[in-house]
Amino acid sequence: MKTKMTKKEISHLYQSVTSKSMGLYRGIKFAYTISKNSDFLEKPFNEMVKACYFDEDVRLFVKKWVHLNGQDMIDQMNIELEKDPSLKDLVERSSSKVKSNIELLDQVIEVDIYKIHMHDLPEDIRSEDYTKLKRLIIIPEEEKL
Repeated sequence: MKTKMTKKEISHLYQSVTSKSMGLYRGIKFAYTISKNSDFLEKPFNEMVKACYFDEDVRLFVKKWVHLNGQDMIDQMNIELEKDPSLKDLVERSSSKVKSNIELLDQVIEVDIYKIHMHDLPEDIRSEDYTKLKRLIIIPEEEKL
């Protein structure tokens, strides 16, 4: 099934279907769904990772802020620049790359995904795994209300 998703959503979904916790569940239909979506999402995920790659000096500079969202990361870089004006070139390159990555992650593309019926989910699926995969679950009409 073709679905429109942002590259950020693709990243989250790909990391979810390839996480070790998915291997803990039983069921042929569930395993097939996980495997099929891993295959569908691998190429767009790898292309995105390649496009988001930081040069080594930029990566080393921004690694202490990887837990921040893009704009907060840029704000931290500007604070560093105020402390040390010699970082101007590095801050400019880093800010430019972060802004570019933010735009890239917000791009919407169409990807194939394989969906599973709610009744085919493992009975013991954890709520956090269910939440990660809810985009892949076909919810019966009466539950959508």
